[in-house]
Amino acid sequence: MHIDQYRFGTLVVDGREIHGDVLVTPGGVQEHWWRREGHVLRLEDLGTLPDANLRRLVVGTGGYGRMQPAAGLERELAERGVAVEVLPTADAVDRINALLRVGAVGWAGALHLTC
Repeated sequence: MHIDQYRFGTLVVDGREIHGDVLVTPGGVQEHWWRREGHVLRLEDLGTLPDANLRRLVVGTGGYGRMQPAAGLERELAERGVAVEVLPTADAVDRINALLRVGAVGWAGALHLTC
């Protein structure tokens, strides 16, 4: 898998365009990812990821950085042994591609594709 491109509202993965927020893991892309509060990332929005040997979460906050982790989320994940990187989505895509290049495991990306 490789993320070919990110532009506002669109992610291109292995040549296929995706037009909605996604969760990304080394195993693939979960499309149509929604959060309880659109621009706030909460633990519950990650589903079972924190329980699945997750060690690193790369958060793509959108083109303008509107989506942010809820207060305390980074601390709560750190207590579970998960490092969190909060980046604009373009930078988060670069980080994820770097993780894919080295064959890293135990990571996930939570990417907001618009604002």
